[in-house]
Amino acid sequence: MLPANTVFVMISTAGELCNNPGSSTLYKPAQENRRKVLLQTYSRRMIKDFQLISVPLANDDLKKGVVEKSVDERVAAIKYELEKIPLKFSINSHNT
Repeated sequence: MLPANTVFVMISTAGELCNNPGSSTLYKPAQENRRKVLLQTYSRRMIKDFQLISVPLANDDLKKGVVEKSVDERVAAIKYELEKIPLKFSINSHNT
């Protein structure tokens, strides 16, 4: 049981993002019948505010089992989608 003042956010994802040099995908390979769940916890001191957003991942080709886009093309597509979303606070690479 969580304390009454606990903020709890649970998110589901289609895959784990990772950086594998030389790989044509941004995702860690998913093995069939894997029995792992990735859980992340953060201290209240790390989170001042949050906004939950959802963007297309430009991964339709991967869903079909083929690779038609480079990692750079995928990153550019995700960046483009993120730039269209109004955020309720400023973000930067040092604290976001």
